[in-house]
Amino acid sequence: MTIDTSIRAAGMGGASAGVSWGDAATWGNPASLSGVNGLRWVMTHTRVLPEFSNDLVFQSQELQLGAAGIGLSLSGKPIEGLGSAEWSLVNSGIDPFGGANPDIGEHVESYAIGIAPLAMAQALHLLGADAIARDLHVAFGLHHRESHYEVGSSTVLEPTRSTDWGAQLRLRLAQRAGTRLELGAGYARLGNAPHQPVGGIPFFIPGDETRIRRIGVALRVTQDQDESAPLRGWPFHSRRTLEWALAYDNESWTDEFESSAPRNLFGTEMTLLDLVSVRAGYVVDGDGDFDGPTIGAGLRLPIASIATLGGDWGTWPGGNGIDTRHRFGVSLGMDVLAAVQHH
Repeated sequence: MTIDTSIRAAGMGGASAGVSWGDAATWGNPASLSGVNGLRWVMTHTRVLPEFSNDLVFQSQELQLGAAGIGLSLSGKPIEGLGSAEWSLVNSGIDPFGGANPDIGEHVESYAIGIAPLAMAQALHLLGADAIARDLHVAFGLHHRESHYEVGSSTVLEPTRSTDWGAQLRLRLAQRAGTRLELGAGYARLGNAPHQPVGGIPFFIPGDETRIRRIGVALRVTQDQDESAPLRGWPFHSRRTLEWALAYDNESWTDEFESSAPRNLFGTEMTLLDLVSVRAGYVVDGDGDFDGPTIGAGLRLPIASIATLGGDWGTWPGGNGIDTRHRFGVSLGMDVLAAVQHH
């Protein structure tokens, strides 16, 4: 399965390897989990081929939790039933075992961890860590996946496993008054094996044989409001008034797909008052199959200064005569420390 679960990344043309701020993109670069603070439950839904069938869907559920430079993602592992990612087709009309109109699909369970050593040292108040961590962010991450493939009630293959890994770096280039300029970079290596037809069904099977290599860079400008002069009449607490980012990823295959042309992913995002985000991007597929623009938007609504309710929408080019796909996600986050202090 190569569909990234991040709706935010979809709206930004898929560029996420070097984006180390905001919502974590576990499937794009697990190192981004190092920035998670508190608890966050994320659910997504995508109709994969709407012109073919409304019953062919991809959906995911994920629990993210973290603090002090350590972030975790739980999606079916190690706690069974707590989240998953899967695509499924109801009443497919395909059954290599002689049945009639079974459901087919791929079910993925995973867990991941992201670690930022400088942020950890800063949280422990180690000598000199605070000054360094304000200017430099370094993170590493691992994402382990286990995939199951079923036709009806029959398991057609043994479960396959893969481990993704990634690294990110963010450096403050300049700061004047409340304006900050930062440069980010990232590298991720994602495990996936080639299409293997099983009973006429083209599965895309994760494994260790083939890897996707992603190299990304990002540029972010933020403008923070003057704490002594907050926005008058504004009901929500927000320290940041404006954030604008540009991102670029180069995605290429290694091993079996080394001859495949790379994809270039371009994206941008603008966020106002930590509440409303607008996104746009463009996918340049080297093989010419999935070229096209993407757009997206996000909304974050604070709840009593301790929680956040979010919604995201993004599009992805269909290619080869397939319509543009619309992707949706909802999230609920809670700052546990703020909740404890609030009570």
